[in-house]
Amino acid sequence: MTEWDDALSGLHDACVDTFGVPSVYTPSLDRIDLGGVPVDINGIFDESSVDYRLDDQLHLDAVLPRPVFDLKISDLGFNPMADDSITIGGKNFRVLEVQPDGKGMAKLLLKRILDPFAAM
Repeated sequence: MTEWDDALSGLHDACVDTFGVPSVYTPSLDRIDLGGVPVDINGIFDESSVDYRLDDQLHLDAVLPRPVFDLKISDLGFNPMADDSITIGGKNFRVLEVQPDGKGMAKLLLKRILDPFAAM
């Protein structure tokens, strides 16, 4: 590991210590080698949104939720993958996409999983 990699790792650790939230990451049951066993992990969660222009002539815009979770892959112990799930603050999400940064961290693009029975 280079000095730069060490600095990035230390910066990520400091950010997680300051802004991190506890979560439970569960690999997909399709990942036989991991057996769907949940893992406790801290990471940085952001319930951001993205603005989309749907139609320029009609000036139609939409704002869509785009929750993301940043984590250190070594803290997880295995590579995150699409279709895994994560619970953050009692809310369940599915991993849509994993964007590794090449330095040991990854940004998970998430989609909220709503419980159809929660309102009953």
